[in-house]
Amino acid sequence: MSENGRLSAFGLRPSEQRSPGSPAVSASPRPRVPASAPLLELCSLELKLGAFRLGPVSLSLAAGDYLVLLGPSGCGKTSLLKAIAGFHPTAAGQLFVEGREAAGLPVHRRGIGYVSQAADLFPHLDVAGNVRFGLAYSRLSPLEKLERFDRIVELVGLEGLLDREPATLSGGEARRVALARALAVSPRLLLLDEPLGMLDKQARPEMLETLKRLHAELGTATVHVTHEREEAWAVGARAAVMRAGRVEQLAPVGELFRRPATRFVAEFLGGANVLAARFEARPDGGARAVLDWGGFDLAGAPGFSEGWLLIRPEHVALAALGEKGAFAATVRSVSDRGSHVEAVFEAGGGNILRAHLVAQDGAGLEAGGSVALRLTSTPHAIAGDVRG
Repeated sequence: MSENGRLSAFGLRPSEQRSPGSPAVSASPRPRVPASAPLLELCSLELKLGAFRLGPVSLSLAAGDYLVLLGPSGCGKTSLLKAIAGFHPTAAGQLFVEGREAAGLPVHRRGIGYVSQAADLFPHLDVAGNVRFGLAYSRLSPLEKLERFDRIVELVGLEGLLDREPATLSGGEARRVALARALAVSPRLLLLDEPLGMLDKQARPEMLETLKRLHAELGTATVHVTHEREEAWAVGARAAVMRAGRVEQLAPVGELFRRPATRFVAEFLGGANVLAARFEARPDGGARAVLDWGGFDLAGAPGFSEGWLLIRPEHVALAALGEKGAFAATVRSVSDRGSHVEAVFEAGGGNILRAHLVAQDGAGLEAGGSVALRLTSTPHAIAGDVRG
């Protein structure tokens, strides 16, 4: 795109362009809510789509927050995102954006940027035309629109693509254009529906880094939908794990990983050993988890007598015979993963226990062999899952 063409697209002449030494005009005149106040708040929100019922869902998002909606296909992640954006009418509950009831507002009046799974670029517009599309309807001056356009193009890295047609873009390029288009209008809230979906393995980490950099630079509150737990870990955000139209648990990703509230969350996040257990009180006020083949002390009394015991595979280690806390097991399989060894053990009564061992420890293991194991960290107790 030529310089004159770039200026004329915003109704500017070359003489009207801001000189290099003059101060930049704010591209975001909309007042922002205090960081402590919820920017987005859902109160017992419900949605009906045919036979599918979503909710009630209650959650809040502060200005600058990054929230990942995580869950299996069909759990309602995208439906909830579309309800927030205004594409689906709500059946009950309340939806507030910056303290204002937004459930009855049309999409274009919610101040929300939305990036769909398919990017949905306008095929008749080039990249530059797509990015500046929303700016044409903003209240910014022509100079402010140009400055906002230039800033977003630079941040997203589209300088070399502005003259390209959507049909000529790769999947990753199209996603970046859609992201730039959504951010160009300075949305209060950015909604991302599977932003890494349909991208190849090389493009996925690049897009993740782009999302992290943009959030750090712009501070736009973001809701990110995915079924991939690695995306939640990568952005280091809070995550809400959804199941059958409801939020099963909302917490920082580290807490979800180490202290899942339900068996479903533990198993969905993957990799962990989730074993049926009883919980008995100790005289000192603590508790002990009792399994068919052994028992383990807990960090505190769980408040329930039956449920599940979460043992992370990286917390299982080989032990010496007779070592305190050691228990017997039989090796069922061994797989060398390079950085570590994945081993599957049978620990009595047919109970399967998976472990991630350092390569040196796992090198001599063979299927059928007998070993002693121990836990290197206190396991986590989970209440019985009343939802089945």
